[in-house]
Amino acid sequence: MLARILALMERNLEEPLPCVELARRTGISMRRMQRLFERAIGASPVRHYQFLRLTKAHALLQQTDLSVTEIAVSAGFGSLEHFCRVYRRQFGCRPRDDRRQSTTAPVLRRSAG
Repeated sequence: MLARILALMERNLEEPLPCVELARRTGISMRRMQRLFERAIGASPVRHYQFLRLTKAHALLQQTDLSVTEIAVSAGFGSLEHFCRVYRRQFGCRPRDDRRQSTTAPVLRRSAG
């Protein structure tokens, strides 16, 4: 069940599905989905989905010349400000400061909170 939800998330990074829709498409309740994620991943479905989207954004920043705005949209963020805020919280730097892989580039990691 979790694998099906994760696959749906991966296929819908640019236009994220609401968690209610993920649960509906997999035939489980929201509460059951939340428990699955907390137990298996240690994060809520919303947090994990955001982490997947930030992972995509991080890779695009490191590997392409797309603008930060294009990357934000491509990772499913409707607002550039929101994208920059959550990116900075995750990686400790602004997206524009993280354009290319280097010895000082932040390492992709889950945040503690």
